[in-house]
Amino acid sequence: LTATVFSASSDGILITDASLRIVSVNQALCAMSGYDEQDLLGNLPSIFKSGYSSRDDYEQMWAALNTEGQWQGELLDRKKNGELMPVRISINQIKNYNDQLTNYVAILSDISERKAKEEQLRHIAYHDPLTGLANRVLFDDRLTHAIKLAVRNRSKFALLYLDLDKFKPVNDLYGHKT
Repeated sequence: LTATVFSASSDGILITDASLRIVSVNQALCAMSGYDEQDLLGNLPSIFKSGYSSRDDYEQMWAALNTEGQWQGELLDRKKNGELMPVRISINQIKNYNDQLTNYVAILSDISERKAKEEQLRHIAYHDPLTGLANRVLFDDRLTHAIKLAVRNRSKFALLYLDLDKFKPVNDLYGHKT
């Protein structure tokens, strides 16, 4: 039953020994990452490291694993072909009857579709649908950031303001969906 669950899972499953060498992976992880099982066995999970997660992210992960025996979070990993792979990961320690660490089990869920939808919503929230240009909300955010940065660095910045004549009729005609 355990083997069936392992092979039938749509989430990627990775098992390491206590020294973090990969000892087993399921087919879902191979399909998700582009690596063959033989590419992964004996390697460290850092084979997926993209360079986008900070040292602090990994320190917090290891602190949780060492104190609580488990960690859950999101990382931006890398596939074999170099593409980025946003994943939700749950890692658990496995201990034997003597309470000695024997393995780690990681379950990885591909969240690339969710991240793409989040980015689409973020774009809609901060950009004009007609022109694709930044809207007032994004402008206010960037202006506030520029002011704070100038104050902190005791520097100056410039703001260029453009007014397009007769843009309102174009916006009225093409900018509002009925």
